[in-house]
Amino acid sequence: MTYSRVFSDPVLGTVRIVKGRAWKNMSVRVSSSGEVTVSIPSFVTYRAGMDFFRSRRDEVIAMHSRVLAGRAAAESRYAADGRSLSELAAVARRELPARLAELAARYGFRYGGVSIRANVSRWGSCSRKGNISLNLRLVQLPSLLRDYVLIHELCHLRHFDHGPDFHALLEQLNHDNYGRTVEAANAQLAAASGSDAFSDMAFGAPLPQGFEWASSRRVILTRQDAQCAKDIEKRIGATRSVRPVSLSLERALKAWCLPRS
Repeated sequence: MTYSRVFSDPVLGTVRIVKGRAWKNMSVRVSSSGEVTVSIPSFVTYRAGMDFFRSRRDEVIAMHSRVLAGRAAAESRYAADGRSLSELAAVARRELPARLAELAARYGFRYGGVSIRANVSRWGSCSRKGNISLNLRLVQLPSLLRDYVLIHELCHLRHFDHGPDFHALLEQLNHDNYGRTVEAANAQLAAASGSDAFSDMAFGAPLPQGFEWASSRRVILTRQDAQCAKDIEKRIGATRSVRPVSLSLERALKAWCLPRS
């Protein structure tokens, strides 16, 4: 059980102090929407929580500014897309269930139904009955990040929580899918340049103008996809995590925070 109180900060707006038994230490977080929450153990007074917040206020303001700047950048990317929600919904209904089925078949998953929604807080979800819900804005993401969300929900069919077994499976499947995307990008780059010899990681090479890789069914890899894969490659190289691919994808996804519309 949790209890909370709110107060207004002249810079940050509403700040919520949440008290609960689950927390052993005090902490402050800024959500992707810019909301500030101070979490305190149940035995700590609200006054002590306020003092803790004040001691870190400058740090929180800086964090809050970075979050809002990231959101503004993400929203500008969505706006540049130029498609209405109804147009995005039509594309999502056509592409997302097909891609989910493709990944499920590749990795041996069976799920119930799939629904496409205009969610404002989640990219996707999986119910205990095996039904998967996907955000229509997934079609605006680079393919690696879209696939990360789909694979994440498929993994919940075997592990409903976010425990070690879930993360181990998520890393295994994303590692494989990432490798396939690298292979596809390198094949396209080689074909575009007239060369049949490319390194395993060729994303550093200049991309041809109008670059895209298409199958007989639909466009699979675009310039945005290749640039995202290049970013993921750098993130993987910089992390010491035991799950470098899935964690790098997860962190990259946070930069594409959901717009407020």
